[in-house]
Amino acid sequence: MFTGETLDAAFNELDDIAPAGYAAGLKLRFSGPALVKGTYPAEWTAHYGDSLMAFWDPVVVWSLANTGHIRWSALKIPDPMGVMKQARAHGLKYGVVIALGKLSKRSLLGIARSDREFSDEEISRAVAVFTKIHDIVTESKFLTESQLEALRLIAGGDLYSEAANKLGISESALKARLKAARTRLNARSTVEAITRAKDHNLL
Repeated sequence: MFTGETLDAAFNELDDIAPAGYAAGLKLRFSGPALVKGTYPAEWTAHYGDSLMAFWDPVVVWSLANTGHIRWSALKIPDPMGVMKQARAHGLKYGVVIALGKLSKRSLLGIARSDREFSDEEISRAVAVFTKIHDIVTESKFLTESQLEALRLIAGGDLYSEAANKLGISESALKARLKAARTRLNARSTVEAITRAKDHNLL
């Protein structure tokens, strides 16, 4: 069984591969990705979000139309907003985008360096690590909707009895869902499970 510890370990590997940071969106859909994780500089992340750059970003455009991987320097997609130039100004000078899965379960990863292009070996390692992450989140259904519902209610301040009543289940069934969520998130308590779920943008 995949756990939060497995997922954390995989993301830690990306930290080692991408010294200037990374941005991952897992299981993309119209309402948003199932999980978002990133370590790009905070100033760049805020600017990117405030400027709605995802709609124009050549990296995102490529990843929605293709699967596989490509160096940013090899992208031949128009960049009317100058996203790549602005990224370079924030230290994200060299990078690779990796896109996995069919469109209904598409996951994308951008990794960056400030000093040089990624080597083929580094790219292969990043693909292997991100494939592991993609499989955890998409194929194993990292957290089920029933587990997420239980966590959301407790995170919102409901007592176990209140949450169980809202879900139309017994309190013991609610506790079973929370226990399953704790196991998958490798959390010792429900509070820790909620924190981990929020860290992974699941709540």
